[in-house]
Amino acid sequence: MKTLRITAVLLSGIMTAAGTEYISRSAFSANDPDLKNTLTVSSVELTKKQAAESDTVTISFRLGSESGDPELAAMGLHVQFPENENGRALTPVADENGNYAHTKKDMILTSVLDDESVLDNAVFVAAAGTSDITSSGAICSMEVKLPEDYAVGDVYPVNIVYVDNASAPPEFINLDGDKDAQNWTFANGIKNGSVTISDREYPLGDVNADNSVDSSDAALILREYADTQAGNTGSFSAEQAALADYNGDDTIDSSDAALILKAYADYQASK
Repeated sequence: MKTLRITAVLLSGIMTAAGTEYISRSAFSANDPDLKNTLTVSSVELTKKQAAESDTVTISFRLGSESGDPELAAMGLHVQFPENENGRALTPVADENGNYAHTKKDMILTSVLDDESVLDNAVFVAAAGTSDITSSGAICSMEVKLPEDYAVGDVYPVNIVYVDNASAPPEFINLDGDKDAQNWTFANGIKNGSVTISDREYPLGDVNADNSVDSSDAALILREYADTQAGNTGSFSAEQAALADYNGDDTIDSSDAALILKAYADYQASK
């Protein structure tokens, strides 16, 4: 299995408005390739307390595949933070070196790319390596800042937008340069994310109420599921049961624990 070497680079720069046209991914024609890479932007829920304690949050980008192991050697993504229905939006945060995105530890950050204004409130993220990433997981992350006038109930979109005729074109391709696979990803394989300010006292998934969603919560959910499957009465309170239903299907089971473990792994990988 091929692994990504330490020769990868990442370029990121803030973009401002311009007249360049862009199209939706649904308009992207794609064949049915053997390689079907997917990219999921994390959806983060903050409680009122969390939002009050910190106005920044980390979002991650997770590589996967619908056809087995993914293969990704290079990417170029226009990540936009549009206004929500209340006219408020997230703001991407640059580090001391001017970079807006960060890769896993085995990738190297380089200079800022800012040679064309394409979209309002957007960042262009690019990375390349000499071999394919062939395992699923978080591949990069970004810090974003809440608006000063945020409100409970606000949902802030984080969208990967296909930009047509850009000098820095979108790319999501393996070492073989499989264009059909790239087209399939932009047409079908991208799930956009969001940041939500909820009115919960504790974060969704935080069944032990320690203000952290991690493996200990997953373990408690699995124990609760095992007890109920054995015909015993569950021990969760009504509030715990609501927090344990991580996927929102009105059932507490192993899938909720699995999603929590995946989200926790993504968070750890993005640090």
